[in-house]
Amino acid sequence: MIDIPAVAEGASFPIAWENGPIRDIKSAADLKARFDDYFTGEIKNIITTKKPQRLPDGFYSITWQARGNEYSIMFKPRGAAFALNGLSEGPP
Repeated sequence: MIDIPAVAEGASFPIAWENGPIRDIKSAADLKARFDDYFTGEIKNIITTKKPQRLPDGFYSITWQARGNEYSIMFKPRGAAFALNGLSEGPP
């Protein structure tokens, strides 16, 4: 089972979440209520099988290609862990 409060911990809401018609996650309560809409099976698989790469600005990202687009899920460092920072969708 996924610890949704842990996923929301350290995140700043609203979070930009560009995935199809979804554009943002409004609050921790919204994330909890619609978790499986935001974290599709594809996104969960990406997070569990890929390691975030450090970007020049100090944030971290996992990037993948799907449906003719490029997706990046972003994280900000939070001690020894990461906090959710957003998802972007765009042309490769």
